[in-house]
Amino acid sequence: MDAAAHEYLEEHRLVELMQSLTAQLVFHRPENPRAFLIEHVEKLKSARDAGGAGEAGAVPTLFDAGNATALFKTMDPTGKGYISREQYRTAMKTLYVNEFNDEPDGYVENRITLETFQRESADAVAKAESNFAEPL
Repeated sequence: MDAAAHEYLEEHRLVELMQSLTAQLVFHRPENPRAFLIEHVEKLKSARDAGGAGEAGAVPTLFDAGNATALFKTMDPTGKGYISREQYRTAMKTLYVNEFNDEPDGYVENRITLETFQRESADAVAKAESNFAEPL
């Protein structure tokens, strides 16, 4: 891919958008995929336009606190109650988010708690789902 095409995809966050739409389709397996995609994009627009505030601003995502807990427990198999900064980074990459807080609470001590991970992962996923450079 040439540099201009790559820059275009990055600038408009199209790779993240396509990943999100594909994940939604595979998860929900709607009877009418086109209508489903239109509805989902409209929800993304509403969330973006509302600035993430209130019900109208709720970003439609497949990821929730239960998923965050399960991922955290995978990274903390001995049940210490915390993960390292490197484990945190790995978990975020597992979620296919490219932009996340690289210095969460507890990073200096290398002890990132479940509560911190839940908050940071939810914020990163919501941002990835709703923060597009241009209106959809």
